Amino acid sequence: MPDHQGRPIVLIVCEDITERRTLLEQLTQAQKMEAIGQLAGGVAHDFNNLLTAIRGFAELHLAEHPPGDAGRADVLEIEHAAERAAQLTRGLLAFSRRAEVHPGLSILPRWRATR
Repeated sequence: MPDHQGRPIVLIVCEDITERRTLLEQLTQAQKMEAIGQLAGGVAHDFNNLLTAIRGFAELHLAEHPPGDAGRADVLEIEHAAERAAQLTRGLLAFSRRAEVHPGLSILPRWRATR
């Protein structure tokens, strides 16, 4: 479309999409975090199943061996390690929003080699 002197008219329209781009980046980040949370929840659930078996067998072993038995101390270490792993699992579940968070101070025993 020409102007009154016959020259072509150029119309340029600009739109600031900064806010839209920022919102899209936030949405993408939230979707990534949701996916990571779902993955963490799945891993925590599977890991918790393994820990249940480990703790169960350790408990059976302790029931069969009285205090002072040579292997009892090793099994107690397995139980303590399984409890620490269970705490990590609870943290993963909290991250994935499948469990309530009850923050508090935890003092973990120092790891020591037995043998």
